[in-house]
Amino acid sequence: MSDRRLTPSQAAARFGEITGRRPHVSSVIRWVTRGVRGRRLPAIRQGGVWLVATTDVDRFVEFVNAGPQTTVRAARDAVVGAQLTHLLGPKWSGRHHEGARP
Repeated sequence: MSDRRLTPSQAAARFGEITGRRPHVSSVIRWVTRGVRGRRLPAIRQGGVWLVATTDVDRFVEFVNAGPQTTVRAARDAVVGAQLTHLLGPKWSGRHHEGARP
C-alpha cells in the first residue's frame, strides 16, 4: 500500500485533525526545511511543491508531543540542584529553580 502524499496545506490540515490546532502552512514548510529540535519533517520536492507522507506527519506529531527527554532532563536537574545546595547551603533548597521569586 502506498502512502498518501500531502501538500503543505493538506499537511497542516492533518496536523489540525491530530492535535486540534492547525498550524500555518509556513510552519509546515519550516519544519520541512529547518526542523524542530534537530528533527526535520521528511518530505520530497516535486515540481516545486513539497510533498509530505501522511505517516511522516503522524510520526512527527508524536515526536513533537513527546517533548524533551524528561528522564535525562530530570536527572540533570537533580544533579545541578544538589550542586547548588552544596554551594549555597540548605536555605537555597531549589526555590529559585522552581520558579519562586526571592
